[in-house]
Amino acid sequence: MLLLAEIAAWSMLAFGALFFVVQLAAHEVGFLIARRQAERHEAPGEAIGALIGGLLGLLAFVLALTLSFASERFNDRRAGTLAEAFGQRPPCACIGS
Repeated sequence: MLLLAEIAAWSMLAFGALFFVVQLAAHEVGFLIARRQAERHEAPGEAIGALIGGLLGLLAFVLALTLSFASERFNDRRAGTLAEAFGQRPPCACIGS
C-alpha cells in the first residue's frame, strides 16, 4: 500500500497506468476462467439464480428509495415556495406599502 502511495506521489500518470494494467490483467484472467468453464459445459448452478434475484431486489429497493427522496424533496420545495409566496403577507398588502 505504501508503494502505491509513493507511485501516486511521483506521478499520477504512472499511477493511472499501473491501475489500468492491473485491471486489464484481471479482465483477461476472468475471460480465461470463463472460457475454461464453457469448454467443460458446466451449467451455472442454482446459487447463481438466487444471487441474481437478490441483486435485482436490491436494485429495486435502491431505485424506490431514490425516487422517494426525490419526491419528498420536490414536495418540500413546493411547500416552501408556497409558504414564501403566501405565508409572509397577503398578496394585496404589498400594494399599499
